[in-house]
Amino acid sequence: MRKLIPVFLLLLLGACSSVRTMAPLEHKTYIIWYDAEIGKEALLKAIEEKQGTILYDYRSFNAVAANMPVYKQPNDIPNFFQNVPGVLSVQEDQKMQLH
Repeated sequence: MRKLIPVFLLLLLGACSSVRTMAPLEHKTYIIWYDAEIGKEALLKAIEEKQGTILYDYRSFNAVAANMPVYKQPNDIPNFFQNVPGVLSVQEDQKMQLH
């Protein structure tokens, strides 16, 4: 029985050190505008890095709509993309009602 105690402790410590993935609080859609001269390659890489999904790649103007997981605070996503080369503006998608 005494020989099993160290084995049990090692198994217990191994279970405590397992990596847990954090679930997003929610998903939000953002319209991200980029500079056409710089291009959207860095932007697309950043969306992939943040595990986002491209919903629409606008052809008429230089922007993409991306669905992004929000893990902490809603401002984390716009702040992250403002540091990506070529990104001009990040806006959360919103409903607009025309009268």
